[in-house]
Amino acid sequence: MPQFDVRYLVGSTIVPERITADNEDEVRAGASLRGATLLSVKKVGTGMKMEIGGPKRVKPDELNQFVRMFATIVAADLSVLEALRMMSKEIEHPTLASAVDAVATDVDAGSSLAAAFERHPSVFPALLINAVSAAQSGGFLDTALLATADTLEEQAELAADVKQASTYPLTVLVVGILASVIMLVFLLPRFAGMFDELGGELPLLTRMVMAASEVVKWVAIPVAVLAAIAAVWWRRNKHRESVRRTIDPIKLRVPIFGPLARKLAVTRMLRTLGLLLESGVSMIEAIPKAAPTANNTVISGALLKAGEYVQLGEDLSVHLSDDGHIPTMASQMLRAGEKVGDPGPMLDRVAKFYHSEVSRATKKMSSTLEPILITTVGAMMGVQLLAMYLPMFSVFELIG
Repeated sequence: MPQFDVRYLVGSTIVPERITADNEDEVRAGASLRGATLLSVKKVGTGMKMEIGGPKRVKPDELNQFVRMFATIVAADLSVLEALRMMSKEIEHPTLASAVDAVATDVDAGSSLAAAFERHPSVFPALLINAVSAAQSGGFLDTALLATADTLEEQAELAADVKQASTYPLTVLVVGILASVIMLVFLLPRFAGMFDELGGELPLLTRMVMAASEVVKWVAIPVAVLAAIAAVWWRRNKHRESVRRTIDPIKLRVPIFGPLARKLAVTRMLRTLGLLLESGVSMIEAIPKAAPTANNTVISGALLKAGEYVQLGEDLSVHLSDDGHIPTMASQMLRAGEKVGDPGPMLDRVAKFYHSEVSRATKKMSSTLEPILITTVGAMMGVQLLAMYLPMFSVFELIG
């Protein structure tokens, strides 16, 4: 039977316990019957693995668990400082634990929670910082933290869906290319050399493939070196504004992947905007904070441009889709929310709609690309195998 590592909040103390249960729902039901405040549940054997070398990156699920635990402790009427001190001792991830401890020290020294989070941008995302900033002034920190955790979780699930859908096709393509290079560079020349010693003439297909083999021999190393240089350059410069303004429009025009990238950017941005509005941030303040979460300068630019009209007193929906980068349906649904004076929930609905659209699109992309790539790789390998075996028939004739 599975075992779970569970943390409860008892008074002002976090109590860890390992229990045996059929599933996580049974664990939660047991905590409810005991009247305990359940902070976290983690199945034994599915925890984080330590990585060697350098600072450990905080993964989305680890950050989400921290935010949910933080919200639960704050809702139990403990102070922010007490909650931070408690969690810094319980968090297993070294980078996150260190950051939380530093945040607690800053808060104890008089800093606001949002400002303390902001000093660790590699750990705490802007979405969390902005939501906390608005919630502390409004007095609903626990509610904003839970809403932020839901948003972070949905964004992580969406990114995982996209990654999963693209992993298999890319793996097939890379394996096919490597196998082709190995055959062209190592195997085919040996077969051709053996055939030449017997004095035979290579078939046309084999000669064509051999010509390709010679090209690959000369091109492979320079291409590999250039690819490595390009990878290093991209790693260092991909976040530069000038680079992003060049690359981001291209991303949106790529067949199959472009529409998916657009929906993904719109989903992230509108969900964040809706969360900030529901957290008490004004529309004028929320727009520049939500725009960067699109992670695409074209999409974020469309929102910022519409935000200029908001500063002049117009509704956001009027100009949100002016450039055609954000779907008109999003503007129309937002307009309905603006009419009743509560655009936040409507933006959340729009984001959920596009979330489901992205999920469907990723599955469709995977099902479309898989047969195409498998057929392409199979054809490449088939031609090379045929080029290898055709001379063998002539070899038998020469030997005979």
